[in-house]
Amino acid sequence: MKIKFKYKIISALIIFTIAFSACTKKTAEIRLEPEVTTVDMGDITSSSATITGFIIASGDEGFIEKGICYNTTGDPTIENDTVVYSGDDMSATFTVTLTGLDYATTYYAKAYGINSNGVLYGSDTTFTTLPILPTVETEAVTNIDVTTAVSGGNVTLDGGSEVTVRGVCWSKFGTPTVDSLKTENGAGTGTFVSDITGLESETMYYVRAYATNEIGTAYGEEISFTTNEASFTPNRLYVISGGTTLGSIVPRSPDDFITEEGHFEGYIWFPAGNLSFILSDMETGGTILGDNEDDGVLEFDGTTISVAEEGFYKIIVNVISFEYSTAIANWGLIGSATPGGWNTSTDMTYLGNEIWEVTETLVDGMWKVRANNEWADGLVYGDYAPIDGILDDLPGGGDIPVTAGDWKITIDLSEFPYTYTIEAIIK
Repeated sequence: MKIKFKYKIISALIIFTIAFSACTKKTAEIRLEPEVTTVDMGDITSSSATITGFIIASGDEGFIEKGICYNTTGDPTIENDTVVYSGDDMSATFTVTLTGLDYATTYYAKAYGINSNGVLYGSDTTFTTLPILPTVETEAVTNIDVTTAVSGGNVTLDGGSEVTVRGVCWSKFGTPTVDSLKTENGAGTGTFVSDITGLESETMYYVRAYATNEIGTAYGEEISFTTNEASFTPNRLYVISGGTTLGSIVPRSPDDFITEEGHFEGYIWFPAGNLSFILSDMETGGTILGDNEDDGVLEFDGTTISVAEEGFYKIIVNVISFEYSTAIANWGLIGSATPGGWNTSTDMTYLGNEIWEVTETLVDGMWKVRANNEWADGLVYGDYAPIDGILDDLPGGGDIPVTAGDWKITIDLSEFPYTYTIEAIIK
């Protein structure tokens, strides 16, 4: 009796398992009323999306077509855009990819199935395509000068995402990016103007407009241009520190010592509170020269130049190459007539206004002046015959004869050509 009961239980379990398996297989249940649902979406890009539908039940006849319909207004039907599933007809699950979609746009999608009785739809599902890069155009380069130019751009599309920054970028080597030199000219769409500064004269540059949104940075077309030749021809350059004119330097025509055109030189006393300076062709306003890179080359509208300490400096500028130098210059007598001979300078005293002086007992012999107790080009002066009171510097100036006695020697370095006087002291 117990054995028969056990067999009845086993038979019931087998029947239940078969029935359960029939209800959970991948094919649709054919014994129920036809039904379709929309179950999943994924792989959404700026122009495509993948949608999955599911046939809950196919009914007695099954479906002759299934797929996804979609639109941008809601409650889509097969009268709107559709993608028909072309895979396994027996599969309950079907997946299609919608293509050719607009970026940054919200779409509504439904699974559908068609049988002899009509169309059945699943539920609405929504998704939004991703933004794309902005679209930007590069404006022509205008107002090209020695170190500046003007360009700009026009952001015609934001790509479905806010443009957070825009401007132009440039370089000397082509294909500039935002990692190159650039401007930042606001945000959003529309036109903008960009001032390009800090350029080198007679140099080709490449420029592109750019615009950045959450997707990345887009660039306009590349435009090349060449800056103008420098034509800076001042009569004098003023040395200005903190709004105070400390002095000026003047042009020196090519001679036996100076061979290049555009040479300016002069001597300036820098007090402790004025160790940074700019150069200008006018005491007020005018064209400003400074050094942005601290590399010994001047730029228009450059930053201030600094000297190391208080003192008397020789400044040399070439207004063609824009190279410059500064050198401290503490002056002294040197020569066979001086107490230190040709080895050690006798210090002179700075009187102000670029004038140095010394009173010293000399012996019969020769003398000249040099700076910093050393022999350095451009910082040694003498006087070649005929002796005329004008200091010469090639090569280091001629030796100046003197007889034994007490002498006051004065050198005036206020403006080239530099001069000197020697006066006997009568006791």
